[in-house]
Amino acid sequence: MRFLAADQAVIRAEAARIWFRIPRNDDDVVIAKLMDDAVPSIAVALLKQLGRHWSSMSNLRRTALLDLLANQAKSPAIASVLFVRLVIIDRVEHFGENPPYELLTSLMPHVLQSLPASISFIDGRFANVVEEAIRSGCREELLPLLRLWSETIVKRLKSSQLSEFELAIVDLLVEALSVESRGPIIEQLLSVNDTGALMVFISWLIKYWDELADVERSAVLQKLLEPRGDQRWLRAVVLTSNAPPPTLLHALVGRDKLDLTTAEGRHLLSEQQFDAAFYTYIGWPQPLWWYATHHKGTKFWIKAVNDLASDPANPLFEVALAELMRNPGADLLAAIQTVPDAALNRVFDSLAAHSRSGKLYERDLVSSF
Repeated sequence: MRFLAADQAVIRAEAARIWFRIPRNDDDVVIAKLMDDAVPSIAVALLKQLGRHWSSMSNLRRTALLDLLANQAKSPAIASVLFVRLVIIDRVEHFGENPPYELLTSLMPHVLQSLPASISFIDGRFANVVEEAIRSGCREELLPLLRLWSETIVKRLKSSQLSEFELAIVDLLVEALSVESRGPIIEQLLSVNDTGALMVFISWLIKYWDELADVERSAVLQKLLEPRGDQRWLRAVVLTSNAPPPTLLHALVGRDKLDLTTAEGRHLLSEQQFDAAFYTYIGWPQPLWWYATHHKGTKFWIKAVNDLASDPANPLFEVALAELMRNPGADLLAAIQTVPDAALNRVFDSLAAHSRSGKLYERDLVSSF
C-alpha cells in the first residue's frame, strides 16, 4: 500500500502491476484508491494484468477491475492509451492465443465516449479487431461499441473526409447484430450528407444484400431515389457492383442486368450517370480510390474501359487509356492498335506522361507493333 501512495506515477504503476499479478480478494481498499488515480501508466499496467490473468480470475474480480478501468477511461489521456492497446488485443504477442475480447466489448465503449471526435481509425486496426471479435463469437455484446463508432463517424464527417477503413462498419453491423439492433445505426449512417461515406455504406449494403431485411433494402432504395445533387454517384455504386441487386437495377435503369454493349449502356444511361459510374469503377480521381468502391470486376465496365480506350472521339478516351496503363498488357496493345493514325499522337502523349511517372515505358509498347 505504501508504494501505491508514492508520489511518482511510475512507482505506483509498478506497484499496481505487481499487486494485480497475484489473484486476490477483499482488496476493495486498493481498488478504491486507484479509482481516482488517473495515470496512463497505471491503466496500462491494469489492462495488461487483466489480459494475462483473465482466465484465472473470478467473475467478481473481473467486474471489479473492469469497473476500475472504465472509471479511469473517463480521462481522455487514459482513454487514448487504452485505445491503442485495445485495438491490438487480437495480437498473440500482446494478449496470447485466446485473447479476452470481453475487454474490448466492455471497455471500448467507455474509451470512445472519452476520446475527441478527431480520433482516427485510418490504419484499419479498429475495424480489424472488431472483425476478430466477431470471429471469436462476439455478437450483441458489440452493440454499444458499434453504436458509438457510428456516432463518431457522423460527428467526424462534419469536419473531415474519412477513408474506407474509418467507414468500414456496415459489414460488421450485419455480421454481429440482429436487424432490430442494427436498424437504427444503419438508418443513422444513411442519413449523413457526405457523398463518399454514402457510397461506401451503400457498397457494403449491396454486398450483404441477401442478408438484409426488407426494411433495410427499402431504405437503400429510397436513398438512391432521393432527388439529390450527388444522386449519380450513389447510383454509380450500384451500377459498378459485382452483382447489382436486380430490384435496385430495375428501379434505376429499368433492367435486371447490365448485359449490354458499351454503346447500349451509354444510350441507356445519361452522360453524367455513365461518366460517374465509369470514374467510380476505375477509382479516379481521388478520393474515389480511397473509398475502395472501385474495380469490382463487372464485365460491362471491363469491356467499357477497353472500348473507350479505342475511341478517340469519346471524351473518356485518355482516361480509359490511363486505366489500361495501370497494368499494361494485351488489352492496352489491342486498344492502341485500333486507334486511327490521326490520334496516335494523343496515345503517345499519354504513354509519355505515364513513363515520366515511372509507371510505364512507351518504348516497350512501341516495339511491340
